Amino acid sequence: MFADTLNEEQAAALAMVQQSRVSVLCGAPGVGKTYTCRAVLEWASSAGLSVALAAPTGKAAKRMEELTEYPASTIHRLLGPTKDRDGFKFEAGPENPLPYDLLILDETSMVDTWLMHSVMAAVDPDRTRVLLVGDPDQLPSIGPGTVLQDIISSGVVSVARLTQIQRNAGDIVRACHAIKAGQGYEPSTILDLDAGHNLRHVEASEDAIPGIIEALAAERLPARGYDPLWGIQVISPTNEKGLFSCGALNRVLRERLNQKTGWTTPEDPDEKPAANGNVFRPGDKIIQTKNEILPSTGTGTEYVVNGDMGIVEDVGRTITVRFNTPDRLVSVKPNDCHLLLAYAITCHRAQGSEFPVTIIPVSRAFGRFVDRCWIYTALSRAREICITVGEFSAIESAIGRVSAMRRRTGLTRALVDEYSKSIGI
Repeated sequence: MFADTLNEEQAAALAMVQQSRVSVLCGAPGVGKTYTCRAVLEWASSAGLSVALAAPTGKAAKRMEELTEYPASTIHRLLGPTKDRDGFKFEAGPENPLPYDLLILDETSMVDTWLMHSVMAAVDPDRTRVLLVGDPDQLPSIGPGTVLQDIISSGVVSVARLTQIQRNAGDIVRACHAIKAGQGYEPSTILDLDAGHNLRHVEASEDAIPGIIEALAAERLPARGYDPLWGIQVISPTNEKGLFSCGALNRVLRERLNQKTGWTTPEDPDEKPAANGNVFRPGDKIIQTKNEILPSTGTGTEYVVNGDMGIVEDVGRTITVRFNTPDRLVSVKPNDCHLLLAYAITCHRAQGSEFPVTIIPVSRAFGRFVDRCWIYTALSRAREICITVGEFSAIESAIGRVSAMRRRTGLTRALVDEYSKSIGI
């Protein structure tokens, strides 16, 4: 079914997977990576192959599952984390390889060196084919390395690059392709989703940016039917620096959005901050910042990963948090807390997720924090609507600024050296 409707690039990608032990499928938004993966899965099913799908975060895995209609999990859950003296270790490894014929990893640009090492150590090279799917032009992983870029640059792994826009996602996708090419774009003059006009800009001075974002997130977009917590996500370049950093915007948005969603949690003069300096209240939208195993509120434990999001349900001697995708209810010790408010999050923390609506402050004040890669990644997090607020000239400057986050790694050279040894050079 899917194989019969692939274009030339996608058909070549399918053939690549059929012939290669390890391969890469890459491309910008809207070029049909998921559709090609569905063709790969159709082939694997017809060939009787066992398959596993995984992504770095719960939200990315959930999205992968919805789009492919195949079960997917986080990479950590696939590898089977268990507690040990250093926190946790993975059950899967060289002595206990993953029992699959085909492993597909999505959002591979987010995967750092250590996690990819754990994945490949758990792969049986005589049995399992590996397909890495991602966009090397997005921001690199939070952790060390630029794994996807390095694997592609090495030239020793088969790579299929998709370039043809396959779905009409409108102005967001067209802007992403222009930015990737180092070109400017024109924002939509109106919001008209049926016509593909889904990328708006609100020109504003720096002082006006927080108030406009608050009005959009708390009033104007909810009036269009968007869930104020899970339908709208603010993405900022900095954690604490400036009027429209994540910290500043979180303090403003918490007061408005918690009331709007039915949580009445006024400031308590006796409330105490957690160990990381944050004060949490019932109803707070939060994001996890560390991979760890936490006690469930019943019996047993739950595994949460960096980037998992949820809601604070209670605050007392412990902080009770309900994480979503998948649903987990856990207890967090205030003196060992790895949570942040998440009404506004950084672009790195938004990676691997796709939100119905994103709102992005833009200002020349961000300077080196925002470059072409950052703008490209931030815009691509929106599924239906993206709204930038501030100085459009800052976006134009950022598009001309290449790789403020260049990293030096040794992976490309290591792959080339190992490949040369394997063929006797």
